[in-house]
Amino acid sequence: MVGNAVSIVKKCGMCTVTRSFVPILMACVLCTTQLAAKDDPQEILDALPEGTIIARDIVYATNGERKMLLDVYRPKSDTPLPLVIWLYGGAWDWGNKDRSNPMVALIERGYAVSGVTYTKSREEIFPAVINDCRAAVSFLRLNATQFNLDPKRFGACGESSGGHLTALLATTSDTQAFMKHPVTRQASPAIQAASPWCGPTDFLKLNDVKCDQDYSRKRSAPSRLIGQPIKEAPEECKQANPITYVSKDDPPCFIVHGDADFVVPLNQSELLHAALVKAGVPSTLYVAKGGNHGFSKGEQTQEQIVEKVADFFDSHFKKATKNSKAFINSVGMKLVSIPAGEFMMGSNLSAAEIAKLIDSNQTPQRELLPHAVRLSRGFYMSTTEVTQDQFTKAMGTTPWKGLIYAKGNPNHAASYISWEDATEYCRRLSKKEGRTYRLPTEAEWEYACRAGTDTVFSFGDDAAGLEDYAWFRESAKNVGENFPHPVGQKRANGFGMHDMLGNVFEWCSDWYGKDYQPKSLTVDPKGPASGTEHIMRGGGWSSHPPSFRSAYRVETSPETRAHYNGFRVVCEVD
Repeated sequence: MVGNAVSIVKKCGMCTVTRSFVPILMACVLCTTQLAAKDDPQEILDALPEGTIIARDIVYATNGERKMLLDVYRPKSDTPLPLVIWLYGGAWDWGNKDRSNPMVALIERGYAVSGVTYTKSREEIFPAVINDCRAAVSFLRLNATQFNLDPKRFGACGESSGGHLTALLATTSDTQAFMKHPVTRQASPAIQAASPWCGPTDFLKLNDVKCDQDYSRKRSAPSRLIGQPIKEAPEECKQANPITYVSKDDPPCFIVHGDADFVVPLNQSELLHAALVKAGVPSTLYVAKGGNHGFSKGEQTQEQIVEKVADFFDSHFKKATKNSKAFINSVGMKLVSIPAGEFMMGSNLSAAEIAKLIDSNQTPQRELLPHAVRLSRGFYMSTTEVTQDQFTKAMGTTPWKGLIYAKGNPNHAASYISWEDATEYCRRLSKKEGRTYRLPTEAEWEYACRAGTDTVFSFGDDAAGLEDYAWFRESAKNVGENFPHPVGQKRANGFGMHDMLGNVFEWCSDWYGKDYQPKSLTVDPKGPASGTEHIMRGGGWSSHPPSFRSAYRVETSPETRAHYNGFRVVCEVD
């Protein structure tokens, strides 16, 4: 334990902030070196949401006479909170925990946030700094009850040298390395998710690409960190390289780097990402277009990057619940809540009217007659079809690669996907995240497609509006774009679903039954008990407008991989 807290209420502008201090540690504040202007803690305090509980200047370890300090900021909560530890940048040689902390934005999302001061390279060379960081994790886990933290949901984030330390925390999470401080033997120093920003990894490759400085210099930051010029110390560089410790058991990573960063070049994050992927670790490299070192310039602001990082931590630390409206999962897929409800499923057109609309090889019997369906439970559905990038992250394969009717692009809808591929994808994603992913039932698909409408199309009865909502023959194939397009470019329906119409046909879980025709109210239907073909819905990029009616359906063999075959997923609510 770290002592009994005293609550102090202080007005910070328009906010009331509850400040909790540990009395026996207050003297430590007076011992600290005078802060530079940019390391003024008031900047952090002013950014805290109303009611934030603050514990500042807590000693988590000592290095001789030096006391290593951390802060914890957290919202009021009746349940233990996930934690994100922020590691500031400063070339391993300046700054402290009072340097601006962008992670405080996560407090309003229900996170505790910690800022940690660590040993400077001028005080002691590597590995002192990573010994400190691991000790801070262990200390917070050991005192999780006092700070209302969930010890199974610890993450870390940092920029520049702090990004390097974040990566080291991630890749050493499953090792016994860097355990100088006794506290690391009392509680685990492992983290469960990491987001390193623009951090160096392989010091000896910093100058392999365009860079603003010569890192081989004796006084360069990496040379000062390891205590000698980096080219004279390959073993020390290897010891400080997060890639050295990569293994399949490392936590998921969301790496962020600007493509206009010439202080720490992009190749450093590319090397880390490649090593993690090769080892089978869930890793995303988000390249900020035009982003410089620290993201003060570029197409996206640091605030927008923080939102993406927060979504990443949400995907690993917050399961979908009945009260969640949306979440982003580990492969970057956004899913939104579809409420329980009742609707009329099937076509209200006569068999003769259907026959006039559909292709000559389709029979009216494929269409379900109108019947009431009740979905008794809400569910989550991906707002777009599964993309090539999302498919490859879970499956490690590219069924569309090299095929004529596909264009390799991470954000294009995955195609040439069989029903068997799609169900295996769901199985793997479920295992990876501890959630239940599956294909939608046909009833769930049509309910989500209609989004409360009872018209021929989800947007009305007139096909003239189709181009706003779908990629189809006239908007794609007839202009020479013979492939699935990037997802999410067309208008969403009332449930926030993009591309329910067009782009690629989407697999449903149901078997197709020629004589399957429900006629009365059906609750949570799952289709025939058996069959030889599965249902597909929604039409594709090469289809004609009649294929985009909400009731339109086709059947296809489960092993079929065609240029128009894709899918989206459902996630069950816990």
